[in-house]
Amino acid sequence: LDRLGRRSLHATMVLFKIAYHTSPLPGAPVVEVLHDLNLAAPLGDQVQALHEAMQKSSAFKEAKAPPLGHWSNYTLQVAETQMYLDADADDETLGDAFAAVGTPVSATPGQDRPLLRLRPFPSFEAWERIAELDAKADVAKAKAAAFRLRYELEHTEFAEAFIGAGGLHHLLAIVVAHEGNVQAYALTALKTAMGYCSGLEEFLSNPTLIQRLFLLVSNAVVSTVCRQAIELLFVICNFHGWAGVYQAAREAADDQGAQPFEACVRLLESGDADVQCNALTFLNSMIDNAPTPAAAEELVVRFERLQLSAVLKRQTTKDSNPVFRTQVV
Repeated sequence: LDRLGRRSLHATMVLFKIAYHTSPLPGAPVVEVLHDLNLAAPLGDQVQALHEAMQKSSAFKEAKAPPLGHWSNYTLQVAETQMYLDADADDETLGDAFAAVGTPVSATPGQDRPLLRLRPFPSFEAWERIAELDAKADVAKAKAAAFRLRYELEHTEFAEAFIGAGGLHHLLAIVVAHEGNVQAYALTALKTAMGYCSGLEEFLSNPTLIQRLFLLVSNAVVSTVCRQAIELLFVICNFHGWAGVYQAAREAADDQGAQPFEACVRLLESGDADVQCNALTFLNSMIDNAPTPAAAEELVVRFERLQLSAVLKRQTTKDSNPVFRTQVV
């Protein structure tokens, strides 16, 4: 049906199978209902009716799903394409919304229908998660939010909304404020977010984020956290972030009463092979990405003052990791 044809229909009812995921975590219950949607009616009206029907369904009650939020925070998502239906105007029909995302739906009885999901708008879901990530919240709440984010950030629409709303600042605040699993979960989520160009660009445009990340490069920080922090730093460095990382190293050293990159050189003798490899990869990345030959030479001189050659000699005479030896070469 074309746009005018859809608008001219008084009741173009189509039966859809609609799923609601009770949680983003693997294995969480999925509620499925069959529901008639009117292609010629406004999208918002259809979502409101479906929202009510979903909560009243026996499947929803059997899944013991938590109550849904206000219906206006929800929309429909086409399962196959992951596209969200949205309305540009109050009178936009459900049929128009389908067409806008490249999924036209015919009203012909018997034709296959796309599987739909009832989902919160990504922007609403992102702000909801940010509220849970308040660094002043209790540890259990912060831990649950960080754990969920590891999976939610795998979805592009949510990730872009979360990053755009400043979520990386809140994640890093959790990393700095907490220890143990909650810190590890938050750092893993941060790493996932930085897999998006927008996540890396957010770091590049906010020097404070890089500086706070650099404070985790220390023997005093648990090795799993330190290792991931270094990984993120050399990713930033390789993504045109050399200047920001260099400045962060200087400021971190001032806070610690040490020389820039001194903590990184000391990590080469840590007891964790992965931390050692990452630290050396990072130092090499700083040299390789220096903006000028003079800047690269200045780093080499600085590293030598920190006894880098002596440290590497001691480490390579031991039964060191093959990856570590490759980095030395």
